[in-house]
Amino acid sequence: MMTDRRSHEDDSHRLLDPRALGTVGMRPEEAIRKSEARLKEAQRLTHIGSWELDLTTNRLDWSDETYRIFELDRERFGSSYEAFLDLVHPDDRSALHRAYTDSVRDKTPYEIVHRLLMSDGRVKYVQERCETIYDAAGQPRQSFGTVQDVTESIRRAQGEAARLEQLKKLSELSLTLSGDPVEIFERVVRMIGELFKVRVVCLSEIVGSELHFKAVYLNGEVVRDAGRCPLAITPCATVEQDKELRLFDRVMKRFPQASFLRDHQAVSYCGFPALDDHGQVVAVTCLLDDKPRVFTEEEQELLRVFGQRVAIEIERARYLVDQRRHADERQRSHAFIRQIIDMVPNFIFAKNQEGRFTLANQAVAEAYGTTVEYLIGKTDADLNPHTEEVEFFRRKDREVMESGEVRVMPEEVITDAAGRTRWLQTVKRPILDAQGAATMVLGVATDITARKKAEEEIVATMAELRSVIVALDAVQVTAEFSLDGTLLMANENFLNLMEYQLEEVLWQHHRMFCDPVYACSEAYSAFWQKLNRGEFDKGVYRRIGKGGKEVWLQASYSPIFNTAGKASKIMKFAVDVTAQKQADAKLAQAAQDLERKNTELAVARDKALEAVKIKAEFLATMSHEIRTPMNGVIGMTGLLLETPLNPQQREYAETVRLSGEHLLDIINEILDFSKIEAGKLKLETLNFDLHTTVEDAVSLLGERAYAKGLELMSLIHAGVPTALRGDPGRLRQILLNLIGNAIKFTERGEVVITASLTDDPDGMINAVPVSPHRTLRFEVSDTGVGIAEEEQAKLFQPFTQADGSNTRKYGGTGLGLAICKQLVGMMGGQIGVRSEVGKGSVFWFTVSFPVQPEQYQPAELHHTALRNHRVLIVDDHPTNRQVLEQSLLKQGVICESVADGFHALECLREAAGRQHPFELAILDMQMPGMDGLELARRIKSDSQIGATLLVLLTSVGQRGDAKKAQDVGIAAYLTKPIRQSLLYECLSVVLGSTPKIGVEPSLPANSIITRHSLAEAQTRSKPMILVVDDNLVNQKVAANMLEKLGYRVNVAASGREAVESMARVPYALVFMDCQMPEMDGFEATRLIRNQEASFQQAGGTPAHLPIIAMTANVMQEDRDRCQAVGMDDFLSKPVTSKSLAAVLNRWLPLGTVSKGLASEAA
Repeated sequence: MMTDRRSHEDDSHRLLDPRALGTVGMRPEEAIRKSEARLKEAQRLTHIGSWELDLTTNRLDWSDETYRIFELDRERFGSSYEAFLDLVHPDDRSALHRAYTDSVRDKTPYEIVHRLLMSDGRVKYVQERCETIYDAAGQPRQSFGTVQDVTESIRRAQGEAARLEQLKKLSELSLTLSGDPVEIFERVVRMIGELFKVRVVCLSEIVGSELHFKAVYLNGEVVRDAGRCPLAITPCATVEQDKELRLFDRVMKRFPQASFLRDHQAVSYCGFPALDDHGQVVAVTCLLDDKPRVFTEEEQELLRVFGQRVAIEIERARYLVDQRRHADERQRSHAFIRQIIDMVPNFIFAKNQEGRFTLANQAVAEAYGTTVEYLIGKTDADLNPHTEEVEFFRRKDREVMESGEVRVMPEEVITDAAGRTRWLQTVKRPILDAQGAATMVLGVATDITARKKAEEEIVATMAELRSVIVALDAVQVTAEFSLDGTLLMANENFLNLMEYQLEEVLWQHHRMFCDPVYACSEAYSAFWQKLNRGEFDKGVYRRIGKGGKEVWLQASYSPIFNTAGKASKIMKFAVDVTAQKQADAKLAQAAQDLERKNTELAVARDKALEAVKIKAEFLATMSHEIRTPMNGVIGMTGLLLETPLNPQQREYAETVRLSGEHLLDIINEILDFSKIEAGKLKLETLNFDLHTTVEDAVSLLGERAYAKGLELMSLIHAGVPTALRGDPGRLRQILLNLIGNAIKFTERGEVVITASLTDDPDGMINAVPVSPHRTLRFEVSDTGVGIAEEEQAKLFQPFTQADGSNTRKYGGTGLGLAICKQLVGMMGGQIGVRSEVGKGSVFWFTVSFPVQPEQYQPAELHHTALRNHRVLIVDDHPTNRQVLEQSLLKQGVICESVADGFHALECLREAAGRQHPFELAILDMQMPGMDGLELARRIKSDSQIGATLLVLLTSVGQRGDAKKAQDVGIAAYLTKPIRQSLLYECLSVVLGSTPKIGVEPSLPANSIITRHSLAEAQTRSKPMILVVDDNLVNQKVAANMLEKLGYRVNVAASGREAVESMARVPYALVFMDCQMPEMDGFEATRLIRNQEASFQQAGGTPAHLPIIAMTANVMQEDRDRCQAVGMDDFLSKPVTSKSLAAVLNRWLPLGTVSKGLASEAA
């Protein structure tokens, strides 16, 4: 806070200037001494200090009074202008400095009021005046001035302003006579907080033993309903007890349990009560601050005034709460009464003297088809169109009101909104006013429609019952017995059936009609005890008539009850079922005879089945014995064909081979059928690849198909999982049979094998299936002779064909499809056929396979090098084009296809013209108009497209064709059917993404690629592994496992053989048995490591051969010994595929070891 007043004419600041004091006529020294004494006294009396600042030396001189004002010691204060500025309040420092510098610059005196910040944190207000002396050159030489403590006058001025603000706030609050009490509470705490400059103000209502914080002012913000706390642990309890304002310092120490004091870090507390009209404290308002506070009497009185207003608002708030509660209770009471009368099914209503409804429940409203609200104020005439009913109600209402008595109307009729007639029993009574005059009529009516209908139905039923009794009496046996079993009455039917006269049986006991043994049994006694308890009994009973006549009765015994509800007699109603019982006995005898015969047939059937089983087992054994020498005949014939033979000998040998293979096929079918019939055929569960299984079947029959000039191809749709578990051998057998039949019965055209998911017939699924099992649908379609519809049903029966003539023309046992059906059924699938004579056939079957878990699936080989390459497919056969397109698209190849050579040339030239040429073209050899070789010549002779790489596919490869293809510039020559993996490998090599393999270094660089060169390269590229073990069985087991994992294997029986073998063959890894004769694994490893070290010392390239120890010992010292001689890893026996794969993945990753084996073993 600063005030700055500058004037060129005001000389009041010269009042205490030493030069202004009277010292005339005195000696200089004396005058100076007296002048200084008078100056000090004047400053002490007026509380005005003086100061001088030498601007040339920056020395500051203060008078004694100035030091007292600043509360400083002369000896400890560094007299300088900067030291003085440090004493000024930080908020006023820059303004003071600016006022001084402006005064010096403008050569004008100034007067200013500013604050000093004392060492103990107090603030003082001082008024300063200043004037500056300048030399002849106008430069400032010296500043001098006065300083006066004006704190008290400033405080008084501020107090008056605060008093005015308090009065203003109180007047604002007193004018607020209405509104929400909670809002007034918020205004009260805000006013108090702003008036008294405190951090926290809490207004709390006392409810029982608790404080409820209604409003809390916290650093300028107000929060309502801020919680509650126990009153007793707070200083507010003292205010409540004393009913007076209370002040506390260090309040948290006095009331440590009051959490709201800790939350607000309260140091000082001021609380004042709000008293109601009975002098009880209803609320406490408290002021909290984080520093000590002093409240003057005037401030305390002001807070008491606030307390009175708080008490008024608390009382008003409680009154409003009570009013709302009473209103809610009244509303709930009315709603409760309304719910009660609406729940009552009776009609409840009230009408005034004009006949208008003043009350009605839901039952009345529903009867009239309206709502209760609509009924009020309406008359019967407004609601009921039936005049006679309206007049009846008016008359009865008038009678009740005029008589002043309660009246009961036993029956009233009303037609409801649905047009139904309803009967009411109504009670009406008048409602009287204070003078006893009837003002309304109150009615309660019960709907008796159901009772009226029941009464009418009872009358009708009784009439029907009388007729029924008469009719029953004519056809049924009826009798009446007392509770002790004495016959009281019997009808004519009873007497005729039992062949007695009435006088013979009347008053006789019931047991005379029963078998003597039964009549003396406990069951008979229990029968009558049950009837005497009033229980009903029914059943089929055997009774004895006159002369021992046997009678069977279907009877019911029903107790008849008197008015007291007790059984008084027993009525018997019965029907003669003697003839039915006799028929049932005959039927039971016949059933026994039939069961005996069935048993005999079952025994005969079992014997027949056993005979069939024995025959089937014999046939299976004989077929196996025949097949063994046949394998020898066929094998030796194959070897014979590989020797030099003249044409006639070769023809004879070929005939023997074909006949032998045909005979072996027949024997195999008989053997399989026999195994199935005998129940000996079991399915295996193996991991297998679907692509490989299907391609194997196609490859086996490819030569036969192409020999007939047929196109043979397979297509596995996208999205079909290929890593499956099941029996691949039996799946291959089914495919071979169906494909073989298709080739056999097709003379021209194609045979196509497709595999898809049953829920994805178009092969459009690309997502990984969530089900662990997938059902696949295989189809083998051909363009052969077709099968007539009436013959299709016979196809899957054993020993039959579609047409008997086919057997003579095409041959075969007729067992193949029957075996397929059995195998498909064992796999949980179905098999069928679609065919049309002359248009071909489609044999299909479905089988379900589990999908291999992802971690056990072989790592899929992605030919990323093929991605985004542009390839053109040229084939006249649309299915071939589709198969190739789908295979290439899966690898990210950009491909197009055309049907002939002319379109191929046009497409290649157009792409080259668009600067997007095809890098490679796949050409079919056999195409009409222009074959593959001719098309290749034209492409290579065209300078625009001559750089296109060419791959030729043929289904009828002849000796010399590869040379012709190479001569015209074809890069690769493959024979159909082509495996997908082989196609990918071939294209990778041709496109240069993979180095040319299968070509000897001595051959030209442009040597053509064939399936043989690819296969040889793949074989040579597999790492060679040496297995060293003296046990022959262990050698075979390890070699088998390694070959299945994709490696080439050599074996050695001792350490010496191993060392000698490594001198000849560069092995990638060695599995070394530790315990062997002649030279054990430890010594052999030591020799190998020494040879490596010697080779390196001689300047050779460092090489380290991984050696893996194989031993049955698992002790730590054994492992240490293996490491000491230079072995790299340890494999304990017995060796499993999982442990073997884990070691290979650590030391020799090949990419063919399944992910599951590697991860599990690791």
